[in-house]
Amino acid sequence: MTYARGVSSLATFFVVVGAHVSAHAQCSYESPETPLIDLTGTYMGETGGLYGDGNNTPPAALFTEGRRRALDIRPIDGAVVMISVGMSNTTQEFSSFVPLAMGHPDVNPELVVVDGAQGSEPAQAWVDPDAATWTEVDRRLMRAGVRPEQVQVAWVKQAMPNPRDGFPGHALTLQGYLEDIARALRTNYPNIQLAFFSSRTRACTERSLNPEPYAYESAFSVRWLIEAQQSGDASLDPSTRAPLVAWGPYLWAKATPSSDGFAWPCTSVRTDDCTHPAPSGRMLVAEQLLAFFTTDPLAAPWFLRPGLAPDPDAGMPDPDAGAPVDAGTDADVVVDAGPMLDSGSDDAGLDASSGADSGMSESGGGGCAASRAPAGSMWILIALAVFRRRVHSSQLHE
Repeated sequence: MTYARGVSSLATFFVVVGAHVSAHAQCSYESPETPLIDLTGTYMGETGGLYGDGNNTPPAALFTEGRRRALDIRPIDGAVVMISVGMSNTTQEFSSFVPLAMGHPDVNPELVVVDGAQGSEPAQAWVDPDAATWTEVDRRLMRAGVRPEQVQVAWVKQAMPNPRDGFPGHALTLQGYLEDIARALRTNYPNIQLAFFSSRTRACTERSLNPEPYAYESAFSVRWLIEAQQSGDASLDPSTRAPLVAWGPYLWAKATPSSDGFAWPCTSVRTDDCTHPAPSGRMLVAEQLLAFFTTDPLAAPWFLRPGLAPDPDAGMPDPDAGAPVDAGTDADVVVDAGPMLDSGSDDAGLDASSGADSGMSESGGGGCAASRAPAGSMWILIALAVFRRRVHSSQLHE
């Protein structure tokens, strides 16, 4: 009986371990793509670099105008207001960023940060300036004690649920949505000056509302948006129709760090839904946001206390500089992240025909190095060892 119970327990344990391995297999993807910031060749005919032709710094005209705007931003009725715009992953990541900003000893004491991003609201839900999503942002602004007229900066991170077209079709569709969002920002926030757009973190290949290679290719949507404005598209005129748009932090990376030191291991994504970032993933993005806004020459002048930003004539700083500093306690930043989001799987009930979804969010996760996620025979060895030690199988779960 003892032997039989032991065999039965071991069999049950392997079922549990097998399910855990399956979850890792679905959320593991060592994608062949090279991060855009490190791409020296081409991808599907597109050159590397955030701004194309291998360049990760903005063209001179964009930099000059962006720098001018950054230096000219002043409090309106006592506040410089920054908002986030995006889906559930955006709000989860941004709400992790806010405490870092609040604790930064050099943050602008007149900066007010309001998390406008919302779960279940992908790119399609933001294209109409009169949509309910923007009404909710205004409600959160009011709750934070500020008004739409005080908004001068936005961070935007968006995606589409269940894309089906190949490249460049789906990326062009997303570009169109991003252009609509840029125009809606200007319509709803007449004093907005700058909008920083980020593409997605690396995604899974299965059980994801927006899998690879769509996540990787969404970076081209951001690039094409910026290029359209810089080429003189009248519908994106930064003086009358939209804020000046530029890259925010680039977040797509593998488990092996990119040239900027950023990495995205499997532990960055929740394995139960393979869509939402795990707490560690949220913090990774939050740290990238803090590093960007405290060092980027288009952001530091208004994000930091007056006099602490780089000299206007110093040019572009080293993009690898400016690691997040230890959090302090003296910053005066207001945040309104809105209601708590459901942390469970969000992809049930997706209405692909209308674009509305019950929880479209970016899938984080993707490719795991073997050192980070043991698989195959290594799992079997671990299972045997744990069984012999009579340790509960839940200790193998992430």
